[in-house]
Amino acid sequence: MSVAARYLVEKTPSRNQKVTQKSRNCPKKNINKVIQRDSSFKNPLWLQSLLIIQQSSGAIAFVTIAIMFTLYASIVYTQQMWSKEYRKLKSLQRQERILVQTNETIKNDLADLAKKSSTGLVPLDSQKSVFLTPTPIKSTQRSQKRRQETEIQPLKNIPLGY
Repeated sequence: MSVAARYLVEKTPSRNQKVTQKSRNCPKKNINKVIQRDSSFKNPLWLQSLLIIQQSSGAIAFVTIAIMFTLYASIVYTQQMWSKEYRKLKSLQRQERILVQTNETIKNDLADLAKKSSTGLVPLDSQKSVFLTPTPIKSTQRSQKRRQETEIQPLKNIPLGY
């Protein structure tokens, strides 16, 4: 059944056409009379499924494109942040190497200076060392609480140097 056969509409005369006396006397409700199609006609199941797919494909395409742009933006942002942080890491490593080199140079210069007898520096001697006794700490309630807290937590043997 074609679209024209489904809906038959009587046309009203256009403004340029002369309206006859007969059409002036007709009630206006009959002028735009719509004949509806038979309601028992149903589309086949395969056609209904294709129509549903057609209607939902726009939404599916929009969601897919939105997800694609979100993923692309996150990947680009992550790469930019990684590059920025990597450059920062390399700069810090370069500064560390310069500081280590400067520190070792200063140590070497001090050792060379200490070897010269004109500086007045003498090697360490345990016989000439001065040992001071620590002053006793005044105990207060706060320090007692701190002692209790430290007694509860086991101390780890962490070496101070290597």
